Amino acid sequence: MKYWMLALCILLAPKLFAGHYEINPELSALNFATTKKQYIIEPATISKLSGALDKNGKFVAHIDLKNLDTINPIRDGRLRDLFFEYDKYPSIEISAHIDPHSLPKTGEIKSMLVKGTLKIWQGSKELGLELLVANTGRRLMVSSRKAVLVSASDFGIPNSNLNKLAGTVGNIDIASSAAVNVQLIMDLKAD
Repeated sequence: MKYWMLALCILLAPKLFAGHYEINPELSALNFATTKKQYIIEPATISKLSGALDKNGKFVAHIDLKNLDTINPIRDGRLRDLFFEYDKYPSIEISAHIDPHSLPKTGEIKSMLVKGTLKIWQGSKELGLELLVANTGRRLMVSSRKAVLVSASDFGIPNSNLNKLAGTVGNIDIASSAAVNVQLIMDLKAD
């Protein structure tokens, strides 16, 4: 009887511990910086991300532009309304497929190159993401090892949107590209 119980536990163990990871919205963020006049850097953060990595390796993250924070509420509103056109395009999406067997084991930290798709506005672009992933057993901690350069034109955001934004600050030059980093905390959830 003891051997039957042990065999049953071994068979059920993967199901008992199988699960998926959900992004912890309170601890995760996407960061980027805009550049004005070629040398004035203005950092921005988008917090309260949502999304999940399922047990088959499908990853999707949603980034609500409502949570854009530049520490200047007027700038936040201008970026949301004039550049991103928040009413029509309220979020950004990142998706990827990650082989579950390639993730670090509990207690390990691993450098990973993940191919993903970034969707902003009306366009999407394939990206190579250099990530550092740590597995604590109950959480995955994911951060960029290298910033990704994102250009507005790659996603169909018209120059007129950038010009409208520049018009609010005296028509100074604003770069159409930004370096983007991400930090995710993903909590293990039972299926």
